[in-house]
Amino acid sequence: MSGKGALRKLHKELTLMNTTAAASLEEGLEETLTLHRLGVFQLLGISFKTTNCIESLNAQVEKYCGRVTHWKNSSETALVGRCLTRH
Repeated sequence: MSGKGALRKLHKELTLMNTTAAASLEEGLEETLTLHRLGVFQLLGISFKTTNCIESLNAQVEKYCGRVTHWKNSSETALVGRCLTRH
């Protein structure tokens, strides 16, 4: 069985047990296979397995910037606006 076939089988089984996990697998399936196909999974795969580091950063930005009621100048406002709209 091919890697894609094995992942599809796993997806089908997950659909019956945990639809959220199945959706997550489906979302990253092609990207995971591409990393393996290019031979860079060991190098880059760990970084791409989770978005927790990005979500954590976004939470910290919101925690500190969300409390600001007055920005000193427009460049501060623009910078924070760009950061918050990129996620």
